[in-house]
Formats: sequence, structure tokens, C-alpha cells
Amino acid sequence: MKNENEIIVKDLNALLEKKKIRTVEGIKFIKLFLQHVLPERFMKIRNYGFLSSRNKTKMLENLHDYYDKTNLSPIFPLAKCQSSNL
Repeated sequence: MKNENEIIVKDLNALLEKKKIRTVEGIKFIKLFLQHVLPERFMKIRNYGFLSSRNKTKMLENLHDYYDKTNLSPIFPLAKCQSSNL
């Protein structure tokens, strides 16, 4: 640590699957961290739609059936899971 106002952060680059260690100023770290905090009464979007935990298994089965019947290929390949728990 060069001075008291810097923080050492370990990043993971998801595309390259490499970890990187970098030094960030305290204020910049707080700004980066707060980008992931939602305002009060907001909910993460991933909790809704066809991938919500309530609908995920049934909707993914429907998507597999649809693409099997129509001979269309999805934009992103759908992986078939071996277990029923997704």
C-alpha cells in the first residue's frame, strides 16, 4: 500500500478468466462498489421472467421443446442439464 487512501483489490476478468490485483484510491473504490447497490424498493431484474427460480425449470423445458420442434437454433445454445435442479 502506497498510502492510507489506497485499497488493494483483486479483480476477476470473466472473459479472460484471469485474476488481477490492482491498487485503487478509496473514493474510486467506493464509487465502484456503490454501482452494485440498488436504491430502496428496487429489486434485481434477474428475480423476474423466465429465469426466476419459480419458473426456471418449466420455462427452460418449454424452450428446449420449442427449439427441438421448429428446427431453429437459439442465439445462445441451450445446455441440457442432467439434474432437475437448476
